[in-house]
Amino acid sequence: MDEEAATARIARRHAQILGDAPRIEALSIDEYSADLDPLIRQMIAINQSIDAREADLLTDVTEAQAQGQGDMSVVLARLPEIIRTMMRHPALFARQTDVGVTLLTQGKLSARDREMAILRVAWLCQAPYEWGEHVMIARHAGIGRDEVERIVTGSERP
Repeated sequence: MDEEAATARIARRHAQILGDAPRIEALSIDEYSADLDPLIRQMIAINQSIDAREADLLTDVTEAQAQGQGDMSVVLARLPEIIRTMMRHPALFARQTDVGVTLLTQGKLSARDREMAILRVAWLCQAPYEWGEHVMIARHAGIGRDEVERIVTGSERP
């Protein structure tokens, strides 16, 4: 496959990934309740352990609550849509989080191999949040820009 065709294929895939609106609406700000606080605290711990960008946003939520901030809408609105979507199903989110923590702390793959696998699956599943988050984590695991680009093109390119 020539360079131009590969670039066009990547552009089409990029459009697919960022395409339509979410299938499940994110939790609206007025639907947030204190029942979700344990989940937020769990997410803070996970995000801090992998140096994810959401750690500070999640910490802002708990700090605002601890300070008795009445209007949480500004803080909650900054949470990524995927987190607010998963909050719609806290029990499922908690189980998914447990699996993630287990894989991070007890998984047999090295951090590098784990991130390579996550990135490839995120690309193939058209998951923009997962892709964006794990590109950053992959960089911390020693995966370079060229390797990330090869994940996008897959096995078609040497």
